[in-house]
Amino acid sequence: MNTAMLLTKLRAVDISDYLIGWFRSFLTQRPQWVKMNAHISGMKHLSNGCPQGCVCSPILYILNTNDCRASFENCQVIKYADDTAILGLITEKVYETKYFNQVNKFVDWCQHNFLENNTSKTKEPIFTNHRKYEQIKPVKIVNVDVDDFK
Repeated sequence: MNTAMLLTKLRAVDISDYLIGWFRSFLTQRPQWVKMNAHISGMKHLSNGCPQGCVCSPILYILNTNDCRASFENCQVIKYADDTAILGLITEKVYETKYFNQVNKFVDWCQHNFLENNTSKTKEPIFTNHRKYEQIKPVKIVNVDVDDFK
């Protein structure tokens, strides 16, 4: 998570300057070290990201991804924790194009927001009530075909 970008997004949703200052302090130059038995590592200062397991991390992630929304008819973007699903109702060819455009827009949004898409974990389930399954072309994320469930 890019701290400067997150703080800008917090301002955009009218978070008070006091809280933004607190989050800036919390998220930048945070000392961290590792202790294992009697051994302690050297201290490092982290300047980006939320600590895993921190109470603030889920809400900051939600606020950071708040501007990632569906833009096309018959498409929805659903986020849960650090996972995102893009749903598309494809009843005709024009909606297939809109669905692919939504996926591409999401990939662009992730790149702009310094988030990676893990294409090896990405799946494209296709649900249909048609007896003859009409194959749609596979979704591509950064020129990698996404596996579908069959």
